[in-house]
Amino acid sequence: MSIFTYTLEQKIADFNGTQIRVLNIHIEIDSGKIPIRAEPLILVVTDGGAIAQSWSCQVSGNQKEADAWFTTDAFNGFSTNAQLAIGFADELMQLIEDVDITAFPPPPTTPGVTDATNAWLQNVIANQ
Repeated sequence: MSIFTYTLEQKIADFNGTQIRVLNIHIEIDSGKIPIRAEPLILVVTDGGAIAQSWSCQVSGNQKEADAWFTTDAFNGFSTNAQLAIGFADELMQLIEDVDITAFPPPPTTPGVTDATNAWLQNVIANQ
């Protein structure tokens, strides 16, 4: 069975030509590959009744790594004992337990960068 590891980071990313700050969960697989399907890979974080789903997830060319983006306020109210579920809408591949989802390092200080909050994401969706 493959083992997935993760790294929490705040990242400056380009989204449609705009610099945004996102919470990124970087996933690596020790053996095998992260499958590619027609449906998108998702990362879901749960904490009791709270749930947050990645709004973008990119798999590396060698299928050994993935980056899942979350809004900067996605984990407000979460505790230090969350679970990461990696998979597709109809299939979970891996569950990582006891994740301190509040342990993101401080954001990089970059002037003029937009925080990708839930309100920002809703605005992006509404204007597509």
